[in-house]
Amino acid sequence: CAHQSSWKGLLTVMRKLGNVTALRRGKSPKSSGTLTAKVDKATGTAELFVYGQIGEDWFGDGVTAQSFQQELRSIPRSIKSIDLRINSDGGVVTEARAMYALLLDHHAKIHVHIDGIAASAASFLAMVGDTISINEGAFIMIHNARVNTRGTSAELRKIADTMDIVNDAMIDTYAARTNAERSEIKSMMDAETWMSAADAVELGFADELTAHKSKVVASSSILSSYERVPSVLRPGRQRAAEILKGLKT
Repeated sequence: CAHQSSWKGLLTVMRKLGNVTALRRGKSPKSSGTLTAKVDKATGTAELFVYGQIGEDWFGDGVTAQSFQQELRSIPRSIKSIDLRINSDGGVVTEARAMYALLLDHHAKIHVHIDGIAASAASFLAMVGDTISINEGAFIMIHNARVNTRGTSAELRKIADTMDIVNDAMIDTYAARTNAERSEIKSMMDAETWMSAADAVELGFADELTAHKSKVVASSSILSSYERVPSVLRPGRQRAAEILKGLKT
């Protein structure tokens, strides 16, 4: 369709412009991603786990669209329902978009479960669900796309225009899922908005809250690159602040 064609063209432009790491800043050798598929032919269901960053980093880690496509193809046609379980701090928006498109075109019903964190590109991927449930201790975060690149002033202006297109596409997806106004979604993305499970359900980013007693565990160290991470996801920072305060006194 025309929408998919425009995304393919956008991906080509972004790759030509530079090292695109939209929706994620920084890379870490600890940020390896895991992707596994579990199939239950008896019940006609399958589980896909996206645990870790989306897209490959400098160290070759991460859940890529290619590996995702391979896992998806391994699921038999007899499977009618896929449970997509997410615990990811984000990654590359074009990789998330490709994974989103693969699931959108799949014959099975997609049930998304946000087990820990669906931040940045991972929150975009989560919107593909026919249903979306979120752990009571989990978080969703949305923000504007980012890119690490270099170039001339003309090239940088072109990059900025491209990023506006990326942001508009994400706004469309979030707005369609939540029935919110585009202006509201844009404001949330501008502010790097973190939502608790209850907030996510109230705002339409998830359908239901699932009760669990387990604590949320960040899937990688790239959380430190975000500006408004909830304190519960970075307990070491509070401890460090207490130590520094003691030194000052």
